[in-house]
Amino acid sequence: MLTSQGHRWALCHGRPLPGLLMAGAMMVIVYWISVRRNYPRDDKINLHEIFVKLKSSFWALMTPVILLGSIYGGICTPTEAAAISTTYILIVELFVYKDLQLAEIPRISCRNSGSDRGHYAYFRLGFHVRLDPGTGRHTRLITTAVLNFSDNKTFLLLGMLLLIIVGGCFMEGVSLMIILLPVFLPIVNKIGIDLVHFGYF
Repeated sequence: MLTSQGHRWALCHGRPLPGLLMAGAMMVIVYWISVRRNYPRDDKINLHEIFVKLKSSFWALMTPVILLGSIYGGICTPTEAAAISTTYILIVELFVYKDLQLAEIPRISCRNSGSDRGHYAYFRLGFHVRLDPGTGRHTRLITTAVLNFSDNKTFLLLGMLLLIIVGGCFMEGVSLMIILLPVFLPIVNKIGIDLVHFGYF
């Protein structure tokens, strides 16, 4: 949404309803699959067990509080908040829950850096495409060709969704958006779709 130049406060104000709709749809799908496949059910828990579990997970539940509180409180930037949260999680895992050992950190770091190399490569590709001086001219040509083919909002949104799904099979999401948004935005503006709607789409 922010990448598409939409207003951040409009995004915040429009967030609850789409979030609730998405959560509700996921709950329905999970329930339907669970009943159809006859997944086993957990035993019902009482209020005392709920408080016990909340108490044992207190330190873990503080992670989103630190992350979001530091961002929305104006204490630090999102990148700095991510670094702070990562450090906090590491300390909690090492010294509170003790699910992680110091000797495991180098192995985990090497494994994650190996899996992230492909994402960084796609991310760099996305920025190079975005900053290419010829991209603006190509974008105008694509916009004209698409709108000459059809100006139906539903058809164009479904086409964009299909392109995102196919591209997402081969590329990381953020890099894909950086590449596709310069193509999508002129089309979206021409056919009169609100950027908040498009951001959630």
